[in-house]
Amino acid sequence: MPDVVVHLGSAAPWRDHPPATDGAVYGPRLDDPDPTMVEVWWVDGHAGLVFRYDDGAEFHVSADAREIWGTWPAPFTVEDAAVYFLGPVLSYVLRHRGVLALHASAVVVNEQALAFCGFGGAGKSTLAAAFAAAGYAVLSDDVVALREQAGHLFAFPASNYLRVWDDSARALIGDHQRLPLLTPNWDKRAFPVEALGYLLARYPTPLGGVCILGDREETADAPRVARLRPGEALIALMPHTSANYLLDEKMRTTEFAQLTQLVESTPVYRLVPHSDPLRLPELVKLAAAVAGLTGTSRD
Repeated sequence: MPDVVVHLGSAAPWRDHPPATDGAVYGPRLDDPDPTMVEVWWVDGHAGLVFRYDDGAEFHVSADAREIWGTWPAPFTVEDAAVYFLGPVLSYVLRHRGVLALHASAVVVNEQALAFCGFGGAGKSTLAAAFAAAGYAVLSDDVVALREQAGHLFAFPASNYLRVWDDSARALIGDHQRLPLLTPNWDKRAFPVEALGYLLARYPTPLGGVCILGDREETADAPRVARLRPGEALIALMPHTSANYLLDEKMRTTEFAQLTQLVESTPVYRLVPHSDPLRLPELVKLAAAVAGLTGTSRD
């Protein structure tokens, strides 16, 4: 029996049901520095949760998070829908099932996962792509799912491509037009890891470290890294869990316990990149050295 059944291009049985009187979960706020243009609510009877995006894409998730329906208007495509499905919608399903999910990218260094957290535009995917170019395996992008196994946190493999902007693509491969657009209706490009000859991790990997990306700086000491104490790390990581704006009280309690376990067992660092994209290789070396992960790539 599958864990989750997905119906793309099909409407949920309760699509036309009105919202529950107590059903509002989330709506965009004008003061949000990283706004998510989506409204989320429970339908009458709480049979399911509705995600409605401002471009008309809509997803319904059953109350037990075991079934998902998705629809979208023309001229959008299934590739457009996948951007939402593989991000906030799937993140909510993971969180509902007790899986900690970071808004992050991850690579494998010396058989340990190194995750990069940060707000939108911080350079998470770009740094993961730079690691790929240096010979390290890419584990995941945008969402990093973490589960405990045998007393250790493991990061699970996900997408086989990274999402990068044109300027990042130019810094990485010279000609950004060599990379396809994620969809005809989005500006980001797909960085297909294996198609470019790079390594892709396929198995869960023990978490060895987390780097929280700060703002880029054009200073003499950038790039630089500093380890955070557990209390600092806990506060710094809380904004970087995936779909955290959808959590109810029980799910937030679970998240707090999971993050506490993470910062007590895994080193967390503040990583400040240099604003010059030509210094990406230097950032890779610095990031790979943290948490005792210094080692060799496939080269």
